[in-house]
Amino acid sequence: MQNTPKKGTLIGLLSIIMWGTAPLCTAILTQHLPIFQLLSYAFFTSTITSCVFFIIQGKNPVNIFKQPLPYWFLGLFGVFGFHLFYFLAFKDAAPIESLLIVNLWPLLMILFAVLFLHERLTKFNIIGTILAFAGVTIMVTKGQSLQIDTNQLNNYLYAFCAALIWAIYSCICKNAKNINNKTIASFCLSSGVLATILHISTEQHQVMQWQQLLLVIYLGMFPLGAAFFTWDYGMKHGDIKILGTLAYLGPLIGTLLFVITGTAELTSIIAVACVLIVGGSLVSSVKN
Repeated sequence: MQNTPKKGTLIGLLSIIMWGTAPLCTAILTQHLPIFQLLSYAFFTSTITSCVFFIIQGKNPVNIFKQPLPYWFLGLFGVFGFHLFYFLAFKDAAPIESLLIVNLWPLLMILFAVLFLHERLTKFNIIGTILAFAGVTIMVTKGQSLQIDTNQLNNYLYAFCAALIWAIYSCICKNAKNINNKTIASFCLSSGVLATILHISTEQHQVMQWQQLLLVIYLGMFPLGAAFFTWDYGMKHGDIKILGTLAYLGPLIGTLLFVITGTAELTSIIAVACVLIVGGSLVSSVKN
C-alpha cells in the first residue's frame, strides 16, 4: 500500500490510542512497583518484542546495536527523558496541574512544526487545536480554576520538560529520514538499560504478581513499544498538525477507561470535554 498523508495520520492515531490506555495501567502498577523497575521491565519487553518481529521478517536483530551514536542519545533524550520527567511530575504532586502542563506537548509540537519545519497552519488546524485543548483543560480541572501551589513549582517544571522533550523529539522524527524500526528498537533498548541502572542504584526490587506482570508486558508491547514505531511512521508520512490535535484524544481515552473501570465517575463536565476534544479533532482534519 502506498504511503499517503491519510495513511500516515491514521497509523499515527494508533499511537495516541495506545498511549490513552497507559494512564490506567500506570496508575495500577505504580501503587506497588518502583518507577524505574516498571520502566526497565517495560522497555526490555518492547526490545524483545521488536527482536522477535525482526526475526519473523527474516532480519537480523543484532542490527539494533549498529546505530550511530547520536541516535542512541536521541533515544535517551526523547523516549527515556520524556518518561523520566513525566513520572517525576506526578510524584507527590497535584495531578491536575501537572497533567494539564504535560498535555501542552501537542501545542508545542504544532508550534515547532510551523517555526522550524515550515508547516502551514490552516484555520481549521487552529480552531480544532483550541477546542481540543479547551476540552482537556475542562476535563482535568473539572471546570474549576487552577490552584497554583508554589511548593510544587519543581513538579510543574518537570511536567513542562516532559512536554517540551516529546514535542522536540516528534519534530526531529519528522525530518530524520534515517530513523527506522531498528533505530526505534535501539531507543527502547537504551532506555531499558538506563532504567535498570537507576533501578538498581536507587530502588528496592519488588516481586511482581502475575497480574502485574501481564500489565507490564502489555505496556512494553504497546504504549511503550509499538506506539513508538507507529508514531515515527505517522510523523514521517502523516499530517503533523492534525496528529497534534488528535493527540488530545489520549487523555480522553484515559479518562473514559477510568470511568469504565469505576475509578472515576462520568459527569457532565467529562461529557462536555468529550464533545470539545472529539469536535476539535474533527475540525482540525477538515481540508481548506
